Order: sequence, then structure tokens, then C-alpha cells
Amino acid sequence: MQVSSSAIESMGYSKYSDDDELLVKFTVQRVYSLQGINFEKESELLKSAVFQFGKQCKVVIADSVNKAANEICEEDYAENEEEWVKEKKARPPYLFVCFEENEEHILKGGYRQEKEDHILTYDEFKNGKQEIKKWEVEELPSIITSLTVHLSEPDLQIKLVSLDRSVYGKTKDYKTLFDLKMSISATGFVSRPKSTVDINLSLKKSTNLYSSLDQKTSRHIFMALEEPDRLKQFLYYFLFIERFTHSQFKKIDYDKCAQNMFNIPARMNVVGMEFFKERQLDAKNLSQRFQWCSLLLWSEINDSDVTSFKRLKKTRDLITHGENVTESTLPVEEIRTLALKLLGNL
Repeated sequence: MQVSSSAIESMGYSKYSDDDELLVKFTVQRVYSLQGINFEKESELLKSAVFQFGKQCKVVIADSVNKAANEICEEDYAENEEEWVKEKKARPPYLFVCFEENEEHILKGGYRQEKEDHILTYDEFKNGKQEIKKWEVEELPSIITSLTVHLSEPDLQIKLVSLDRSVYGKTKDYKTLFDLKMSISATGFVSRPKSTVDINLSLKKSTNLYSSLDQKTSRHIFMALEEPDRLKQFLYYFLFIERFTHSQFKKIDYDKCAQNMFNIPARMNVVGMEFFKERQLDAKNLSQRFQWCSLLLWSEINDSDVTSFKRLKKTRDLITHGENVTESTLPVEEIRTLALKLLGNL
């Protein structure tokens, strides 16, 4: 339902002339709770270095959301951090992600409330912030996936829980133009201490992984990381493993891999190589391809991982065949561990 002009004005907004123009550039900030690690007591600054993901996104980890925001944006995120923590039921450390649009938007007139240091507008940018929308769909999944992979450890997977999202603009005279804000509550977790050096190293590895990920690779695992429903989580993780395995299988350099893996006698070099290529081409189903990739590509995958994959596939098959599977008993943690380990091989 469209809100009337009188209703908008009753909320304190005034209608400005179309001759009164504002140039605005938008920024989106995302705040996540890092569940599974915390800073070691010896880490004096309790913050990481700032890392760049692509040309327009910066990331930092800190024990304070305002400390993190100041590292990137040189201003506080929460006017009263203590109240913000209570409202969000948040616990440090926090991952702070900031993306700034390149494009400037022109606001001609519109409904505004102009304060000393900020401006409020009412639904004046319906078609704006396209760069942010595109980035959140295409780039953010790869960033969160990369960070999850390299901040996790084999025996303890971290979880990035979305706490807050803020979109705002900056005018030419550095006034803040407020847009919308949404939040999601956090849940409990077990943590392990890490030094700032270790966290910086994980962030560095994450930037490297982010550079090698594409949207198709990270989309389903990101959906699983964000999904609260255990059945959907399991299926999203398995869909990632399935797509990832098929894509990796196609990248096998068989001449090189076979020479390293199989001791083919010189007297049978030509025929022997042809034989192994034929066996590889015979691999049509997921299980066969997973094992070929485990043998030839994934140096960190071992016997227990392959056994785990077979067990997980049986569970997936039961679901797809319509068998009753109790959601609470689904091996979500097991499949999450395997999915992250596969990405760690890139």
C-alpha cells in the first residue's frame, strides 16, 4: 500500500524542490559474529589487519564492532556499543565487512529530514544501490565461504553468524544519509583462542581462496552456511560437493597425474597411458569421480574422508528416494567438515 504525502510529512519529513540536488554514494556494512574462535589474551590490539577482497570490499576482525568500523571507515558503527551488544545478543570477535559503491546517485528533491550531521530520506532510492545488490549476490558468498574455510580448523569449524546489515550514503559534504537496517540474532557456541598472527594468516589465505572461487562454486555452500534448517543445510552442502567434484574432475591433467600416480613401465608407456585414460573416461557417476579426484587432485583427502563421503551419499540417496530421515540426526556437521576441507585444497 502506498503511503500518502500527508502520512510521510506527519513522520517529520519535508518535501524538497527538485532543484535541490544531493549527490550520494552508498556503502553497505555487514557484521558477523565469529563463532568458534577468540583472540588470545596476549594479542594486545585484539584486532586483525585490514584485508581487501576485490577492489571495493574491505574486511577486518576485532573484539569490538566500533574498533572494527574505525579501522575501515574511520567512524563508529554503533552509537552505543554496549546497547548494541545487548540488542543483538552479540559476542566478540566480530567480522566487519564493508563494500562501497563506485557509482554516485543524484537525489532531486524528495522527502527528507535534514539534521546537523545526517539526513533521513523516505524511500527515495528505489532503483539505487544496484552495485550493492549485485555484490551481495555475486561476491559476498565467495568472501564468506573463503573466510569460513580458512578460519576453521580440521577439528573445529567456525561459523559466521550474521548480526547486522547497514546501508547508508555519504554526501559531498560528508553528511551521512541513512537508509535501511536489518538484523539477525546470534546463538551460542564454543570458542578456541587464536593469536592475531594466526587470524591474519587465515585472512590472507581467505583472500587467495576468494580470488580462485567463482559464483557457481560458492553459491550452494554459502546457502548452506546461511540456512538454519538442517535438512536444507545437508542438501545444500551435498549439492556443493556434487558440483565441485564434477567440475574438478574435468580439470584433471591426466598425462601429468597418471605419470605421478602410476608406475607405468617404459615398454608400455603409450598403451599404458591410453589404458588409464580409458578408465578415467569410464568414470561417469559421482562416487567414481570423487575417488579419482581424491587420488589425483586432492592431496589432503584421505581414506576417512572418502569413507565419510560414501556414508553421506547414502543419506542423500535415502532423502531423494523419499525414505524417512530424522532431521535431528542428519550428519550436517560431518558434511560441513568435508565440504570445507575440499575447498581448502584449492
